[in-house]
Amino acid sequence: MKTSSSTFSGFLLWSGSIAVAYGAQYSLTPLGKAEQGGILYGIAATLAVVGMSMLSRDVSLARAPLSEIRRFSPSAGWAVPIGLLAVGLITNCVSVYLVAASENHTAAFSLWLPSLVVSAAAMVFFDFGGLRLSRFRFGGQELAESGAVLGILALAVALRLPHLAEIPPEVHGDEGACGIAARLILHGGARNLFGLGWSHLPQLGYAISAGFMGLFGDDLFGLRTASVFLGTASVLLVYFLTKRLFSPRIAAVAAFLLAVSHWHIHFSRSGIHYMQGSFATLLLFVLLLRGIDGGRRVDFLLAGFAIGLCFSVYYAARAAPVIAGLYVLHRITTERGFLQRRWQGLAISVLGALLFFAPIGVAYVRHADRFVARAQAVWLFNPRNIRHELYSYHVDRVADVLRIQVINSIEAFNLRGGTGLQYASAAPLIDFWTSALFVLGLAFVTSRAHESRHFLLATWFWLTLLLGSVLTVDALFSPHAVGLIPVLFILAALVIDAGRRGATSCFGRLGTYGFAILTAVLMAFALQTNYQKYFLVYAEESQPAGFHTVLSHYVASINDRYQVYLLGGRNTSLHYDTEHFLIPGVDGVEVRDRAIALPLQRVPKGKGIAFLIEYGAPQAEARLEGIKRAYPTGGERLFKTSRGQPLFYSYVVDHDALVVANPATASRLQDSTEDSSADDAPSNLPTN
Repeated sequence: MKTSSSTFSGFLLWSGSIAVAYGAQYSLTPLGKAEQGGILYGIAATLAVVGMSMLSRDVSLARAPLSEIRRFSPSAGWAVPIGLLAVGLITNCVSVYLVAASENHTAAFSLWLPSLVVSAAAMVFFDFGGLRLSRFRFGGQELAESGAVLGILALAVALRLPHLAEIPPEVHGDEGACGIAARLILHGGARNLFGLGWSHLPQLGYAISAGFMGLFGDDLFGLRTASVFLGTASVLLVYFLTKRLFSPRIAAVAAFLLAVSHWHIHFSRSGIHYMQGSFATLLLFVLLLRGIDGGRRVDFLLAGFAIGLCFSVYYAARAAPVIAGLYVLHRITTERGFLQRRWQGLAISVLGALLFFAPIGVAYVRHADRFVARAQAVWLFNPRNIRHELYSYHVDRVADVLRIQVINSIEAFNLRGGTGLQYASAAPLIDFWTSALFVLGLAFVTSRAHESRHFLLATWFWLTLLLGSVLTVDALFSPHAVGLIPVLFILAALVIDAGRRGATSCFGRLGTYGFAILTAVLMAFALQTNYQKYFLVYAEESQPAGFHTVLSHYVASINDRYQVYLLGGRNTSLHYDTEHFLIPGVDGVEVRDRAIALPLQRVPKGKGIAFLIEYGAPQAEARLEGIKRAYPTGGERLFKTSRGQPLFYSYVVDHDALVVANPATASRLQDSTEDSSADDAPSNLPTN
């Protein structure tokens, strides 16, 4: 097989870049030599840009011609789509009126959803003349592609669903707060789904979680299933997006690498609604590209809906409409006739965004300060945040803060990891085997940003990193950058495919098969490394269940048999967000640091009492000894984390023992549903 000299040279340069890149990553982890690793990565990136550019010369990068927008023929019955669109617009306007004038939010929501469905149906009629089901013809290639996609999705589910309520073991307070907000919606306690909820985030985001809790259980498992679904759907959307931009082969590799990413797995298993940001971002890009390439009005309308969704879920998705707008602007300025051919579809996208966001926008206009409150709270140049960063980084100038923010943001992927207790992993955010490829892919698409598909990827990464990390507090706070997770693995897949093309061009079928084996080995290493980092290191060692989580699970397990008396510091509470969500019906008394008289003057009817004393609280051991003297037959236990860190004492006293210790309580048994409080009588328990 004849191979051009440029292709052979390109493959050599590509191979050299891979070797140097893995040397650079080894210098970073495990050696920790950041300067040496940075220099090697600079060399590797240069080799990769030149080598991959040479390999790309033999591959057509021209986009397929834009499809004509099908002109609807009046003979097909124009009254139906026009009527449907009119119904959709009118219904949407009525929902906006109800929100603005009467504030009947329940009725407004019940009209808003149908208005979107009817409007989409109208566009289907405009495109096809009616509602039709596409006929799929499967050949050998289609079957193989479908089998590969189903296998990747099955792997994604296998890494996200099993033992969902136990992994991650720690239920962060934010996760509990999200569960409380979703439960409020589930049980009809939040009537305005167009407004803002906990932490000034849109209620629609919590409504998504509420829907899954209604299907899979009003508990931690039900809450986390929303993220499992959205995370798995994100893997599928990455496949669709990458296939449309490049090829099914690159799409399959990107989807696999995303499916096994420990960063993505964690947020796909967390009940905090971070994964909504990634899903909404991908959905917008997929629908927009479908509309631009295929010219169907319904795709443009749905892309507009996706824009509205990006502003209605976790705020990491709000960069996506900006990226999409820049991408469209790039196509307008670089492709002759693009705007002339696609202005109608782009206008439909604007209409879709308005239809989706109109009633939500009314609620936001009334509380504009709340709409931007969350962004302001994490904005780097918020005076409070600047003071915090100056103190944390031990610097005196804002310029130094920015410099450190940039360094921390860039190093998070390959060296230092992210910040924040929501994913407190000291490991880099990308595994060893993928991280080197990501850097090379990023250098390549940045160097070729004049091409629209590469412009999209480069803008997606750099703009999200700027807005979601560099310009927000404590870079890189990994939830803020959740929207860019998918692009990392598309970049890595591009590098792998460049090597495949080079191997095939240089060595023919032998090169193709040999490279396929190497790719399979690399993917297996990536799977093994990510599995170990997340399920064996992070879940068991880095972030074990802490005080609030262990306490909640224990109280939930005994709540039907024992009333809880919680003793500890002044801020110890059974109503912290974690406890409030995990044990909503807790039968307990928050004693905290107050004195109680022992033996108790009142005891619950038919239930014992579990005294829980926070380990390390003032006079914790002395208070435990006082309880043991009053009830010598009780059972003592010290609860610890999986790493052996003490959390709290439990001293359980059965009902009969409570009565024996103070026979007078038999005549005034307290129903466990009554409001309980610590007695004001003198106590023989030491206090602060």
